[in-house]
Amino acid sequence: MKTFSLLFLSVFVLLSAVPAQAQNHFTNCAQRTGSNATIIIPSDIYTDIGGRSIEVGDEIAVFSEDGTCAGVVVWTGVNVALTAWGVDPFLGEGQGFGVGDPLHFRVWSAASDREYGATDSIVVGFSSDRPYYNHSGLYMPDAIYVLKTLEVKPAGKGGIHDDAHSDFETGRAREIPAVIELQRNYPNPFRSTTTIAYSLARDEYVTVDVIDTQGRSVGVLLAAHQPAGSYEITFDGSNLPSGLYLCRLAAESFTTVHRMTLIR
Repeated sequence: MKTFSLLFLSVFVLLSAVPAQAQNHFTNCAQRTGSNATIIIPSDIYTDIGGRSIEVGDEIAVFSEDGTCAGVVVWTGVNVALTAWGVDPFLGEGQGFGVGDPLHFRVWSAASDREYGATDSIVVGFSSDRPYYNHSGLYMPDAIYVLKTLEVKPAGKGGIHDDAHSDFETGRAREIPAVIELQRNYPNPFRSTTTIAYSLARDEYVTVDVIDTQGRSVGVLLAAHQPAGSYEITFDGSNLPSGLYLCRLAAESFTTVHRMTLIR
């Protein structure tokens, strides 16, 4: 009870009481499903929305991988909390996130009437400053996430280039990618092994691991400091049962995940 009280007090202090803002753009978002998590967006968050900082009246939404809006909040210029709704915990269906689903963000600019994150990529960084902050980038009921960074990356930037391939012996690519990015694994679905490709725009300590839908790690593929470059790593799932798995890339500046399907 004491721990819960301290946690509640911390969240209460972090969030400032401000007048409600009208929500205009993101509609038909999931709400009041009976399962939710809290995403805190503090006033000192670093943002890059098309070359500018986020502005009062802009909307921040969180989407599931199938394109379902699972929560939205209007930026007020101070601390705000976005509620991410999960599927009905009793029926296990409906709009919202399932346990272990990746959190995807979109931003609507009120000034330009433009939505970011649908065709381009939004990279976010999660805080791990408190032991009860979840920084996995995956949905867990009742979890608390605090965003540190939110940046729009134009489609087609970064990634793995044929002339920029590197391996773990040489460490550094011939060409430094423009962004930090986790590529889709290939093949996917896969029967036993699959290749995971990712790029680093700067030197980072990187962890690449695979987790199941319950959030349990089934294998750490890499945990090391790496120079900027493009990399490939092989995951062997021959000893695992068929099903959905999540590949997670955690760097110092952000965390991202992609789904992988293992079939027999």
